Amino acid sequence: MKDRLKELRTAARLLTSDNELELDPEPAREIQIEGTLSSSLRDLFLQVDQVQDSINKLEVIITGLRYLYIDRIMNPLPNPEQRGTLESMRVEIKTHFSSVHAKLYNMAREIEEEQRGSHRHSTELRIRKAQHAHLSRKFMSVMEDYNQVQVEYRENRKQQMVRKYKIIGLNRAPEELEQMLDEYDVSVCAQDAQECSVTEERKSREAEDVEAQHNDIIKTEKTFQDFCFELAKMVLLVDEQEDLTDNIKFNVRSAHEYDKESMSDGGPSRPAENCPSSSQSDSDSDSDLGLDVCLSSTLPTVSALPDLSTVPSAAATESQSLEGILNLHSEDILQGSHLCLQVSRKDLFSQAVSFYKTMSSKKLSRPLWVEFEGEGGVDAGGLTREFFTQLFKKITAPGRGLFEGPPRKLWPVHNVMAVRTRMFKFVGTAIAHSIVQCGMGFTCLSPALYRYLICESEEDAMTEMVMEDMPESETKAMLIELGNAHERDAFQLLLERCDIIEMISGSGWTGTISFNQREAILQCVLINEMFYKRRAAIDHFCDGLARLDVLELMKRNANVMRTLFVTKTTPLTLQELHDIMVIEELHSEKRERAEVFFQQLLFDNTDIDLGEGTVGFLPALLQFTTAVDTVEQLPQGTYITVGFHEEGDETATMPMSSTCTFSLTLPIVHTEYESFKRDFIKTLEFGIQGFGVE
Repeated sequence: MKDRLKELRTAARLLTSDNELELDPEPAREIQIEGTLSSSLRDLFLQVDQVQDSINKLEVIITGLRYLYIDRIMNPLPNPEQRGTLESMRVEIKTHFSSVHAKLYNMAREIEEEQRGSHRHSTELRIRKAQHAHLSRKFMSVMEDYNQVQVEYRENRKQQMVRKYKIIGLNRAPEELEQMLDEYDVSVCAQDAQECSVTEERKSREAEDVEAQHNDIIKTEKTFQDFCFELAKMVLLVDEQEDLTDNIKFNVRSAHEYDKESMSDGGPSRPAENCPSSSQSDSDSDSDLGLDVCLSSTLPTVSALPDLSTVPSAAATESQSLEGILNLHSEDILQGSHLCLQVSRKDLFSQAVSFYKTMSSKKLSRPLWVEFEGEGGVDAGGLTREFFTQLFKKITAPGRGLFEGPPRKLWPVHNVMAVRTRMFKFVGTAIAHSIVQCGMGFTCLSPALYRYLICESEEDAMTEMVMEDMPESETKAMLIELGNAHERDAFQLLLERCDIIEMISGSGWTGTISFNQREAILQCVLINEMFYKRRAAIDHFCDGLARLDVLELMKRNANVMRTLFVTKTTPLTLQELHDIMVIEELHSEKRERAEVFFQQLLFDNTDIDLGEGTVGFLPALLQFTTAVDTVEQLPQGTYITVGFHEEGDETATMPMSSTCTFSLTLPIVHTEYESFKRDFIKTLEFGIQGFGVE
């Protein structure tokens, strides 16, 4: 050890004015302190020096390793000499690590042994503990630096490889990158880059070919668009010609009917062979053409023809009943082979939307044949009615966003998205199709809306408008308040409210807002709320009804066809159901008993529980038998035939129905009313679910 005390004292005495030190040139001497350290402490300090040297060497090697890693990142190409240096440095680190770890472990063992002996409180033991703790902390700090260097190098190397693979347009899985890093194999990346550069010219040529093909496709697409535009113009022209042809055909038929009436009244007679019969003229399009040719040779001149506007329509001349009107219209529209529609009850609405948005009027003019997926049955009219019944229920569902208002008095919703997607035209088309196919209507419209469809006048429609028909809204509540303000003071008090003033001004009212103008203001707000806001939806609805000439048929027979759109809101009564039922003759005691049980069941009118709600027994029975839930939707003159199972079949405990023939078959094996009622209600619950009621 060196004694430096004399040097410090000399330096303190020789302070100069500029605070510089003039040290004594006498060299330092080593002072040997004899007899102050034991042999164990000498060994300890010697061991500490060795461990300290090893740790210092580790620190130097790790610093060099850091710079070597930086160099490898900057120069990623393989370098055998650099790789050899890296391996040797790792070997040295491993050697020094093992040596230091072993010596620290031995020191820890010796400290533990001394703690168990009699010298566990000695100064030498505390020195050993302090030295061991200091060396351990330093060793851990150096190894943490080493670990950080390794992690940083690995992450930088991985990011570098990812960038290179992105540049050359290749994708490598993270597992492959980890394997390459573990093996220090960067030649694969270089090889991939070399292959990519080799194929660069070929890819450039391919890109030029793709660009040329793209230009050709653009030209072809433009040509196709021009062709589609011309085709659309042709379709419009054909539609206009079809309308002209239909008008000519209608006028010729009207003239023919008028000519027949004039002949029946004593007009000039003509040879029967010159004119084909009406049955022949309705059979196919060829006979229609023959009718036109024949009439052109026998009719009087144009100047002698009567005014066709005064001639009654063909529907009116045949029959003024709804059934006759619909039958005649269906005969004129329906032609060709059957149009098969296969639907799933689960996706019935979406499939119907797709069907009606893609079908042309010509295809819709074919007789409809409906099949439900996963269900047996041949469509003789019942499945078609069932399809339209379930479709209209889904259309008018509250969550659908298409119609709103009190039950059976619905209005189209002011829904911009539904208007943009032409959903109301789809609804009108479906209703027109149901009328032509099976005589079913949409018996849930507001009377004012039906009158507007016929007259196209808000003033005429307002004659059937009542406040109760409005959908529930804030506007309705404010209109009721204004309507109940019969006193001038009450009316003026309401005008102090900002929401009422905004409602009146937003309706388009430009006159003076006063008590004297109260009725006019109410009518203006009502027209704006019910017609102007819904104008786009109503117009699209009319466009759909105009397909298959149903809207024109409605306007010609407004009062007769009103029952297809407007119905009563009261529930189905027992008398209404009795009026359309015909019970077979009773030839046995069992049939008489079954008929008594059935009449009692009708009188009880027990609600049927469907799990998510209840439905009355009478509408459930009507739907089970006819596939519709209102009498108004049935064809005029329809009767439900009530029969009985054959005697001797003891297994026939359930009723049966046929929606195509409107027949109901009752079981006759029950001897008690409760068992008859139980089995009947179970059958209706199953039948209702089978008909798709949710």
